[in-house]
Amino acid sequence: MSVLIKNFGNDSICQSIDELRNVLTEKYAGLSVSLVNCGFFMLVDVLENGTVIDSYKGTEISLSNFKFD
Repeated sequence: MSVLIKNFGNDSICQSIDELRNVLTEKYAGLSVSLVNCGFFMLVDVLENGTVIDSYKGTEISLSNFKFD
């Protein structure tokens, strides 16, 4: 499985948790993006330091919750 990062056509596909962490930090810091994995959809804010926050709840998201098989 992979994680699709969606950002108004500026999308990325990540095959591992390390790749997801790196792409979010390098390409999407300071932005709100959608993460899609196994039919699961989440809107998140990516902080400048790479921290990922649930856009609705304001809580930090653990990237280990996403499935990579």
